[in-house]
Amino acid sequence: MQQIASSTTSSDAPSVRYFVDYTPQPLGLRGTDALSLAPVSSGTGLAEAGAYQESYYIHGDLGDGYYLREALSVLVWMESGEFVATQPHLRLHAFGDDTFEAIINLSQVIVDHFNRLEELGDRVSPRLGYDRSVLRRLIVHNAQS
Repeated sequence: MQQIASSTTSSDAPSVRYFVDYTPQPLGLRGTDALSLAPVSSGTGLAEAGAYQESYYIHGDLGDGYYLREALSVLVWMESGEFVATQPHLRLHAFGDDTFEAIINLSQVIVDHFNRLEELGDRVSPRLGYDRSVLRRLIVHNAQS
């Protein structure tokens, strides 16, 4: 595993780790054997509309005392001048002015979605109940953080 970047915006913000040559263990999500996505880029390093698409893996600190137990794939692309980060199997999206900001925002969306599903208890659809069970396996909360 080769780490190519690690960054934090403030002491409260989560860090995002970008990896190459890394394949996470399968998460057992419906319709897929693993959450690995092939990286695609424009070749220039510049994000041209419709030409930029990359996949990243995030793991560890999501912020607010929440942590991922396993690496989670994130797909990032450009749309209307903004970077879009998505976790397609959970159908969650976030936006940012750059790749890093979009991924940080997606990390917060994941935590917010998990908390909302926990608050709703049994009052969720079967699909959202399934998403909650997946998130329960992926996320751990350390209240002392």
